[in-house]
Amino acid sequence: MGITPTPASLALPNHAATCERMLHQWGEWIQADVVLTNLPAVMPQAFFASDTHLNAAGVRQFTDALAAQLKALGD
Repeated sequence: MGITPTPASLALPNHAATCERMLHQWGEWIQADVVLTNLPAVMPQAFFASDTHLNAAGVRQFTDALAAQLKALGD
């Protein structure tokens, strides 16, 4: 389980820490097998097509980060 990133222009200074706390709490509630806390919580505005959707470059960047996290789980 993970959270998709927020544009840097909208994120509060403590956004990454807040996301990590939320992920751990949600993971406990739903008894998640895996909680992906190492994914980027914030990404530069240049990676977003809108405030809520990644553009093609953002999708590639986030997918690469997700793939690396999933690969690390398998190692």
